[in-house]
This record gives sequence, C-alpha cells and structure tokens, in this order.
Amino acid sequence: MQKGYETFNSEEKWPKFTLLKRDTFKHLLMIIGYFLSLGVLYLLSTWLKKIYLWPYTESSEGDFVLVEEPDDFFEVLHPEYMQISESSINFGKTDNLKKLRTFTHRYIRYFEQDAQFLPLTYETRSLSKQFHNQLRKGTNEKEVKEKQTIFGPCIMEVELPSVFSMLLDGILHPFFIFQIFSCLLWLIEDYMIYAITILVMTIVSLVLNLIQTRDNIKAVRALAHYECKVKVFRGDWREINSKDLVPGDIVEIVEGKVLPCDLILLTGLCLVDESMLTGESQLVVKEYIPCSASLYFHKEKKFTLNAGTLPKICKDTCIGMVIATGFNTAKGELVRSILFPKPNRFSFYSDSFKFIGILGGVAVLGFIWSSAFLITNGESTYTVIIRSLDLITIVVPPVLPLVLSIGTSFSIYRLKQLKITCISLPAVNAAGRVSVVVFDKTGTITEDWMILKGVITDGEMITPGDISYELQENMCTCNSLTYIRNEIQGDPQEIAIFESTSWIAVESEHRWTVVLNGKSAHVLQVYHFSSESKRMGVVVKNDTGLFLHMKGAPETILKLCEKVPDGIEAAIEKYTKDGFRVMACGYKKLETYDPDLSLEQLEQGIDYLGVFILVNPLKKGSADTIRTLQAANIRCVISTGDAHLTGISVAKVCSIVPTKIPIYIGELTQGKLRWRDPTGRTGFLPKKCCIAVTGDILEYMVKNKHPDLQKVIECGVVFGRMFPHQKILLIELLQEGETMVAMVGDGANDCGALKIADVGLSLSKAEASIAAPFSTSDIKGIIHVLKEGRAALVTSLQSFKFVAMYSMIQFTCVCMLYSLKNNLMDTQFLYQDMVIILPISISMAHAGPYYMLAPELPPGALFSFTILGSLSGQIIFQIAGQVGAYLLLLPWDWYEAKGDSAEEPIESTENTTLFIVACFQLLIVGIVFNIGPPYRRATVENFWFTGITTFIILITIYLLMIPEVIGDWFEVIDLQPELKWLILTLIFVNLNCAYFYEKYFLPKMDDKD
Repeated sequence: MQKGYETFNSEEKWPKFTLLKRDTFKHLLMIIGYFLSLGVLYLLSTWLKKIYLWPYTESSEGDFVLVEEPDDFFEVLHPEYMQISESSINFGKTDNLKKLRTFTHRYIRYFEQDAQFLPLTYETRSLSKQFHNQLRKGTNEKEVKEKQTIFGPCIMEVELPSVFSMLLDGILHPFFIFQIFSCLLWLIEDYMIYAITILVMTIVSLVLNLIQTRDNIKAVRALAHYECKVKVFRGDWREINSKDLVPGDIVEIVEGKVLPCDLILLTGLCLVDESMLTGESQLVVKEYIPCSASLYFHKEKKFTLNAGTLPKICKDTCIGMVIATGFNTAKGELVRSILFPKPNRFSFYSDSFKFIGILGGVAVLGFIWSSAFLITNGESTYTVIIRSLDLITIVVPPVLPLVLSIGTSFSIYRLKQLKITCISLPAVNAAGRVSVVVFDKTGTITEDWMILKGVITDGEMITPGDISYELQENMCTCNSLTYIRNEIQGDPQEIAIFESTSWIAVESEHRWTVVLNGKSAHVLQVYHFSSESKRMGVVVKNDTGLFLHMKGAPETILKLCEKVPDGIEAAIEKYTKDGFRVMACGYKKLETYDPDLSLEQLEQGIDYLGVFILVNPLKKGSADTIRTLQAANIRCVISTGDAHLTGISVAKVCSIVPTKIPIYIGELTQGKLRWRDPTGRTGFLPKKCCIAVTGDILEYMVKNKHPDLQKVIECGVVFGRMFPHQKILLIELLQEGETMVAMVGDGANDCGALKIADVGLSLSKAEASIAAPFSTSDIKGIIHVLKEGRAALVTSLQSFKFVAMYSMIQFTCVCMLYSLKNNLMDTQFLYQDMVIILPISISMAHAGPYYMLAPELPPGALFSFTILGSLSGQIIFQIAGQVGAYLLLLPWDWYEAKGDSAEEPIESTENTTLFIVACFQLLIVGIVFNIGPPYRRATVENFWFTGITTFIILITIYLLMIPEVIGDWFEVIDLQPELKWLILTLIFVNLNCAYFYEKYFLPKMDDKD
C-alpha cells in the first residue's frame, strides 16, 4: 500500500472499551513526578499514551474504563452505578430493577451488560398495539423523573470549553511548546525583533485558532440547541418546555414547529421537510403506525419523525410518542459526526509532522556538528549551547501550521462562491486524490420525476386510456400518496402514474380516496414499499367489494401471479435494456379484511394486471459531467435501487460503459453465480470487460469470498437493486488499498454511503446539509470539488516543500557562517522570515484550480518518489549554490574572512554574500514549487504571487547591487562589482537547474518509476 493512506476496518467496532485497575502506589509516584519534573512529566503524559497509562493494568475486575477512538483519542473514566427499572429503558417491559454500571463518553451514556459496554438507548421493538395503549395512558411523574435521570434533558447542549481551557490545550501542544522555546532562546541571544515578531505570530496564530475553533463550536451549538413549548399528555394535556420530554411521552405535533425529539407517529399524517438532516428537497410523507396485535415496530422511516425536521402539513390531529431524546436522536448522531468526524484515510497532515521529525533528526546532527566545531574553535560553553540550539530552531519553521492550512481555506472560499458548501476541511485534500466516483441514479444522474410512457398488458404497450378498469384502479390507489389541501403529495413516480389517468383525488376520512364518473375507491390500509421486499400493497374498498392491489419489481410481482401472459418477461427485458423503469402490478378480490394480517398472508395468488413503463430523464449536465470525469481517467460507477438493466442503459447514455467493451451481467441461480455476455451466452469473465451485478450478488460474493470478487471491484460499472447497507459495502470494497472514493447522491437513502466515502457530495437544494461533507444542487459540483481538491492538495504539498527548503537553506547558510566564525544578523533573519517566506507562502496558496481535470492524479503522500526526489534534488542545488558562492570569494586578493565568533556576528563579505544568495534561493524554490498546470492555474494568473515575488526580487537585487540606501539597516556591505555579477550569474544557473529539474527531469523519472 502506498504511504499516505490509512485503512480503517469498518467491521471493527468503535469506541473500544478496556477495564483497568489503578495501582495506587504507581499513581502516587506519577503525581510526585509531575511536581519534581516541574510539569515536564505531565506534558509527556498528555502526549504519550503509554506514560499516561503506566499506573493502570488491564483487569476484568477493574474500576476504571479506558475508552479509545479511531482518531487516537483516549480517556480513562470512572463508571458510576445506577439503579434503573427495566421499563425505563425498554418500552413495554416490567418494572424489574437493575443495577447498571454507566458512564458518559462523547455525549452518549454507556452501560455494562454481558461483559461489554453498550449505548444506553430507549428500546422500542414492540407491537404497535402497545404504542397505542401508551397513547391512552401517557407517562406518570415517577416515570418522568427516573427517565430524566437516565437520559438527561431533551436538548443537545454542546459543551463550549472555557477560553482558559482551550488556551491551555493550545499552549500544551508540542509544536507550540517548541515555538515558545525557540522564542525564549532568541530573546536570550538578543534577537529581539525576530523573537518578538515570531512570538507575536505564534500568539496571534494561537488566538486566531482559538477564535476559529470557538466559532465552529458555537455554530454547532446553534445547530444542535433547540427547545420549544410542546403539549404533552401526562394524565392530562399540559404545555411544557421540550427539554423536559422523556422517552415514552405522548406529544402533539404542530405544523411549522421543528421537532425537538424523535417520535413514532400514532395518529394523523404529516408532510415533513427533512432537508436539514438528509438533504432531501421534497416533502416526505409520514403516517401513523396501525394499531395491530401482530405488527412490530422496527424504527421504519414511514412511521418515524426525527428531531430537527419540520412538519409542513398535518392532516387530522397528529400525536406521537417520544422514542429518543438529546444526542440519542438521528439529529444527535449527525451532530456528533460533525463534532467527532471519522478519521480521514488521507494522512497528509500526520505525514507532515513525521517529516518534521526527520528534519529534527537533521537538526540534531547539526547540533552535534556545531557543538563539536564551536568547542574546537574555543567558543565558550554558553556560545556552544546557544548556537547549537539555534540550529534546531531553524529547522522547525514556525509558519508550518499556517501554510499547510491556507490553501485549503482558499479552496473552501472558492467553492462557497460556486454555492458548494463544505463542512469538513480534511475532505478537501482527500478530494484531490479521488479516482473513483460512485453515483446514485434517481435524483442524481436522472431527474427525481418521471413520465409514464405506457402500460404493457399482453406484450404490447398501450396508453392508459385503453386499459381495464381494474388496472386503472391499481394505478390510482396502489401508492403512498396523500391528498391534503387540494394538493397531491408523495413520490414523483407514483404521481406520474396517477396523473396519467382521469381519476380525481378527494379528501375523505380514509387514507386515500379517488373518484371517476360516480365511482369511488377508498384505500383502507397501505403496506408500504420497502427495499427489502421490493413491493407494496393496498387494501381498497370500492362499490363492488374489497380488493388487494399490488405493485413492485417485476421479478417479485410476477412470481406472485397465478398466470402471466407469454412474452411479458421478454418485453420487460427489452424496455429495461432501453433504459425505462418498469414496474409490474396485480390484484385479487378479498372476501374479508383483517388489519392485523400482513401483506405476506394476503398476496399469494394475485391476478396479473400489467407492467408500467416509466421514463426517468437524465438531468441536464449529467452526461457532460460524467464524460469530463471519464476524460480525466476517473472511474464512474452507478449504484442504484433500480434494476441493473435500467442502470446499464443509463450508463451507456452517459458513456460510463464504453461502446466497444462488452458488459457481463451476473446471475445468481440455485446458489451458483453465472456471467451472461451481451449475446446471452454464459461463460467466464474475459480480461477486459464491464460488469453489472445486483446488491444481493455483491453480498453473496463477499460472504462466500468468490474468486471473481476482485474482478467485480475493478470492472463493475453498474450495481443495481442496491439497499442502503449494500451501497456502504460497495464504497468500502472500492476503498481497498490507496483508492480514494467519492459518492454523489441525493442525501436521502444515500446518507450512509455519503458518510463512509472519502468525499461525499449531497445534491440538496438546502443551503447546507449535514448528510455529507459537501452539499450543492448541481451534479456538476463534483467536478468543481475535485478540481479544488487537487489544487488544495498540490498547494499543501508545494507549501510544505517550500517551508522544508526554507529550513534547509537557512540551516545550510547558518552552518557555513558558523564555520567562518560568523552568523546572520537579526534583521537578516527577519527579512527572510517576514519579507520573503510569509508573503510568498500565502500568495502561493492563492492560485486557483486549473480549468480542466488532468488524466493524472497529483502525488498523494509526502513519502513518495515525487516529493522526496524533489526535495533531495533541490537541497543538493541549494547547498551547491551556497558552497559555490563561498568559493567565489577565495580567489580574490581583497577577500579576508573577518569573523571572530559566532556569538557576535559582524558585517563581512561572506555574511553579505551568503545572506544574499540564501535570499535568492528562497525566491527560487518559491518560483519552482509554484508550477501551475495541470492542477493549478499558471503562475502568471496568480497576480498576488507574481506581484509579491517580483517586488521581493527587485528589493533583493537592490540590496546586492546598490546597498547604500537600505543596506545599513540589513547590515550588509557593498561588495566588489565583479563579485556582484558573479553572484547574479550563480543565481541564474541555480534557478535554471532547479526549474528544469522540477519541471522536466523529475516528471520523466517519475514516469519511469
């Protein structure tokens, strides 16, 4: 696996819990050590897990719990015991008392059960009849008090750390400690201006970071915090503050008031805006759970209203039962995902600090060399220590954190200008390495509305006006639509089918009523469509009796029919291959009706009615977007809940499937997987092909470790009939190795896949959805995200190389001056750090993304040939340049080294020469590392960088050629004219070597590698 990527096993459960026992004697020794070491041991224990856990040992009888997260966070907690009645945490259970050991971690309370710690939630897996019983009795005061103790208030209070604690955390960071140490060292050396400047920069950076962090936490607090007045039934109806709600409470749902908790709907019907949570732009229909002695509640979405969603329209009186409060709600889970995001597999930042560790090793070698050299030259012990430590401070640059984040900040700003919202900084750099993009189909590649093209009854397509009465009734009633306030609400596909008939929807006491020419049909019960069953059904009462109408996936419905006309399956395959969405339907007469019966108990032996042929048109820009990605060698994959044949047709239109490459379709029959080629023959998969499978086949291959699984991962282009958990599985399979995967979806059924992907883009009309790191309303947004990701990643890499070279150039310069018993002046350090490095670092990051996506990906890791080769070559050029500059001095009779001591640097020829050359070298690496295309705009288009660099070049040339005016301030001398021109020649050669190495030689070597 290429370095720069980390793999996290999704099957591994986080957080991890380990019981610990604390050794009192060791704990006392640690505390004594804190004081004796003047806090140094405490610092080390906060940085190093092994030191912190030294007093603890693993024990099944331990009183402490070690909690570990995948982001390297850990804490040791002391659980408390709590007396809990079972009915308070498990709906429908008795009042048996339990003594549980509990603790709270990241806003979730955990309890110990069967030698493991589990989240403490309100268990609601019960018969629907029990919920309706709760509707009549509500909760009593005793239950409320106990549940408030267990679950806490119904509110999400995100902790805002005090300014002092945040300041202390920043101060105790290893990098900040080193910066303060550096500044103190420089103050001791009387480098007042430089030390104070860096100290101010460090403190300002700390304060700005603190302000930014607090602003971010405040934004999340504002998003999470919500309370309102609600009507609750506790023996009688009363109004209370929503924060006093507990699971089991019966509350009234009001139009236009955001919900403060998760509820199960017991009466009425709601149209809910869920855009803030899922990004879904359309209103979602929620209906009450039927009162049944056989129906279990499994947290089905159709019956569940989530905290943070907004009921727009309520039909009849809507009453719900609270099933989750605070951070246990769906909104709470999303808020926690923002506060504690999953570790990013792209480890650029951790690599950068590892690289700094390598530079630190170089600094230690420099320390040893300089100490030995200075001692040999008779320098005092004070000078040896101070100057040797000075070399270490030069190697670790104070501007590193700033330059690593500035490019990403510019990219996020530019994305915001394009109406693309980003809520995750790490996702921006990860987007720079994306090589696979997975698209949902409906609502993403295609529109979320449909057109009914016709109906097949006996093999031929006919128009809705020519169909039977029974089929018309099926088209009008077999749906989840609702008619509220003279408007039909529901799924666009179902609306398209209904509106193709002449029937009219009317309001009534029933779930759904339609009329035509004096005839009427009333829906008494709806068996909702589910991804698992791939069908739905309704019980309808008309003028002649009771009927069951059904519709769903053809392969499911046709199996339930007693007789199917010849040629239907062939017709279905034909229209599916042509890209149409197909849906079969049937019905049967019911002699009696029992609402407690399940659909499975009613559906056998239905009569075939027909097959709907629906057109789901492509969105404007979908085909162009996918062709753009394909041209950039970015693999595109369709993952859809529709049939895989429909997905194949869409893939062909969008050029996801190349015309000259055959597509093989997986078929699972009698537990055996076969591959069917375009001619219909079965056989083995060829070396070069495209593959289409269903979600069930993908799961089958994973569970059975099928030998063709890797081929499917590499060549799969269409994955059809995908359940939400199968979409997550697909993303995880594609992420194997170093592959970075993006997911583009509508934010509804794709939430899990959007979050598990390295880069998730939710196509939402809401300004900001927390369903994914990126949100926009246009599918073209994925191109902008990837372009900005590449620009940000390349900027981060180039900025890091620039800062690393800055350290090495200054390090080399100082080492050479030490050997000549001299050093750089305070103002010379200041000129390099403040006039050259900082402005160039910021302006370099200002470059925008290139106009098109290149076929090659940018480097993804610091420890790669491209980066290491670049740094190694540039270090050689810069060392050679400085050594060459010094050698230029030796042949001249007028040259005489004047240095007496590194402790007291003086104006001299070697000081001025090496200082000027080092300044030019800093400019050179800034220029050569700022190469634009194919990932960023050309340097000349970055006006800030061009202007600032030109200005600094002119000042530096002025310092060399005419130092009389400002030379005194920088403590440089006027060099001999011939030496000036030799230095300019040397710089010109240095520039050309560095530029051609970076621009031409290195890429060719990388290609060979």
